[in-house]
Amino acid sequence: MGQAAEIQEAGQFVPALAFLRTVCPPAQLDKWGEPLPLSDPDQARLDRLFAVAVNPLERGWALVQSGTIDPGEAECIAMTSPDAYQALVSRARMDMAQAPPPYSMWAEQTLGVLFGQPAAKVYKEAPPPKPPAPSPGKSDEATGATQADRREISVRQKGQP
Repeated sequence: MGQAAEIQEAGQFVPALAFLRTVCPPAQLDKWGEPLPLSDPDQARLDRLFAVAVNPLERGWALVQSGTIDPGEAECIAMTSPDAYQALVSRARMDMAQAPPPYSMWAEQTLGVLFGQPAAKVYKEAPPPKPPAPSPGKSDEATGATQADRREISVRQKGQP
């Protein structure tokens, strides 16, 4: 955090550094007044938050996909890079629209951490996805094909949709 102090003294405000200062464990000093290293769990936690703050979109999405994002990391993304957070939420909602509930327990919990509320509630509140636009010249009305016709091998071999 020494470099953070130098940046702050230079008069630059960096949201990621400001957030990390608020969640960084307090510095411990030895009997001679020298700073002690962080404990292994504290250092690992700070490393994870720093990795999310440096690359919020890629790292955040990797954590969501792996199911290992925690509330602190979601908060870090939201506080330090609101645009990246909105992109992550939008991407997750699009994935939810493609695979409606019920979700597996780990997906439900992971999305709940990202959204800050249960994923099923977010799914109900989200507008329904738009259906894909029909291909020009290949609509069912133009060809006379029905849903049942699509299953017939002879119809598919003729080039019918």
